[in-house]
Amino acid sequence: CGMTQRRSADGGQTWSPPERVLSDLKRCPARWTFTIGGDGKLWFIGTPTGDAALADANAVLAAWDGANWSKPADVQLSYQDSVTQRTRILGCLGMALSGAGLAAIGCDVRGDVWAAHSVASLERFLPVELVSWNPPLNLSADRQSQEGDARRATTETTQHIAMATDRDGHIYALWSRAD
Repeated sequence: CGMTQRRSADGGQTWSPPERVLSDLKRCPARWTFTIGGDGKLWFIGTPTGDAALADANAVLAAWDGANWSKPADVQLSYQDSVTQRTRILGCLGMALSGAGLAAIGCDVRGDVWAAHSVASLERFLPVELVSWNPPLNLSADRQSQEGDARRATTETTQHIAMATDRDGHIYALWSRAD
């Protein structure tokens, strides 16, 4: 499942060519809405049909930052049954943005209706993208003159290392050496 979008920067007078978006959707939601969140982003909320099986009761959430869509996230509403101590997944799922959070409503297998409001910001629902790292820097370059010394330095320094940051974001790396 995926969507196609066109964009207009002049109130609909002209449109960009169609482009495929949200192609990572695992299922096509039966209903979807677009809403501006408290963070100013355009949010896509897709929900299953009201009669969807509980196995397919997940909603979909994605955000448009003005240039790209986030990776879509599956959102499920569940609760711990106090009698059976089992986790119950809610069907009949409906969702709406509520300020910087998400409000959800659903029904259980008995037909009881449940509602919840997220305590986390909307961003917390989205999958975390892979972190990009800079190439590693050798902090003990004076020991690299000979290959044997380099291996020994690595062994000696990896036993007692620490890293810390201060209030201003400066990074400090500390280690001990026998020599």
